[in-house]
Amino acid sequence: EQTLPPLGLAKAQIQKTYIVSQTDDAILIVDQHAAHERLTYEKMIQNMGEKPQTQLLLVPEIIDLKSEEVSLLMSRAAELKEMGWIVEAFGTDCVAVREIPALLDKADIKQIILDLNNILFS
Repeated sequence: EQTLPPLGLAKAQIQKTYIVSQTDDAILIVDQHAAHERLTYEKMIQNMGEKPQTQLLLVPEIIDLKSEEVSLLMSRAAELKEMGWIVEAFGTDCVAVREIPALLDKADIKQIILDLNNILFS
């Protein structure tokens, strides 16, 4: 008897967004984007405690923030570096992201930094 993976076997793709898969006792519809984020998250958790592989950006991502957000983010620069993020102040109201974790090479860097700022300020 064959054991299926937790999300079953892929059977179809809908609108280049969803995967229809079959398990032993169910049909699942999986959002590809959410599944990719979950796999990336799982890899990051698995690699915690190890020096992360990073991706140097050829062109730094410049992100506009409020000056107090820049200050708070820069106060956490050492922690960010441990996670594979090289972020520097770029003037008083911007940051320059120069390096990111390699696992996030296709991620929306600006949105991650904005989300991180929202977490830090909440």
